[in-house]
Amino acid sequence: MAEKNLQAGKVAVIIPVYKTEKYVRDSIQSVLDQDYGEMEVILVDDGSPDGCPRICDKIAIENNHIKVIHKENGGQSSARNAGLEAVSPETAYVLFLDSDDRLADGAIEGLVGMAQDTGADIVIPDRYIKVYEASGRKSTALHFPEDMYDSDPLHFALDVLMEQGRAWRAHSLLYSFSAIQRAGARFPEGKIAEDFTFNLLMLSSVEKISFYPYPTVFYLKRKGSTTTTFHPDFEEDIWYMDIQAREFLARTGWDNFIGREKADALLCRNIVVYLFSIMSSKNKMTYREKVGKAAGLLRHPNARGAVRRKHKIPYFASRKSQMGISLVYVLLRYRQDPLVFILLSILAKWKGGI
Repeated sequence: MAEKNLQAGKVAVIIPVYKTEKYVRDSIQSVLDQDYGEMEVILVDDGSPDGCPRICDKIAIENNHIKVIHKENGGQSSARNAGLEAVSPETAYVLFLDSDDRLADGAIEGLVGMAQDTGADIVIPDRYIKVYEASGRKSTALHFPEDMYDSDPLHFALDVLMEQGRAWRAHSLLYSFSAIQRAGARFPEGKIAEDFTFNLLMLSSVEKISFYPYPTVFYLKRKGSTTTTFHPDFEEDIWYMDIQAREFLARTGWDNFIGREKADALLCRNIVVYLFSIMSSKNKMTYREKVGKAAGLLRHPNARGAVRRKHKIPYFASRKSQMGISLVYVLLRYRQDPLVFILLSILAKWKGGI
């Protein structure tokens, strides 16, 4: 097996590191424990103010295939980009991992095997394992179901990333490094949904993708992490993502009725998700302030058209989330905004949003 892996080519694992001293050792060890013949681990210390820089340096001394980059804090996108610049030219594949997550056993071997068997430039896992820090409970969750598999990267981008709002994450996927270089793909800095932009650029630049029906990562759900925090400025990212979707349509020849419908579906999905977030208990505004912000979002010229049309209901793994989203879509389409705000406030108390 080692001989086969060596022939498949080197894999560079890029791990941005920032304020995760409690988790980073286990994250790095999960990579070192992979049964794969040739790897390079690039740790990017993004100006972490805790013990992470020392931990990274110590582990690198003990493992000669680990490279450490120390830089001023610039955010995850900046750290990932710095890692990409440090990848060795002979590298075949790149995988991104967050420093509080762990790779599943055999993940790299499985992903590379799928890439070799199918000739794909990107291998996308369809599932992951959630680990709840408070309880230690683990559960398997789908990024997207099997009926969304489509090896045509443009169709997958239109039907899944846009219409369904799924498969955005860049971590724990396997990317061909030569494809990254050809596309000139880098992560936009200062954006929350930077993975979405990176993946749209990659999907518009490759010929084939494939899917891996096993979890590749243990994804830690911890209190106070980026994904469990209300972001008052996420509205800016909604419009930014809409621009990225429209640019994707233009450069791929899909700037037609079908393509614009897919982009509108993405915009509607993002607006509705943010409405849930605005009205959630994570947002410490008063109820009146929440309603004001939500109403202002719906009055935006770009929002009005997107939310008033009928769209396919995007996929959510949770049945409760799916039901709540479906009802909000219907109410918005029939211009029942006050009922939307009441419903969202009830759902926020019922399950804390989506």
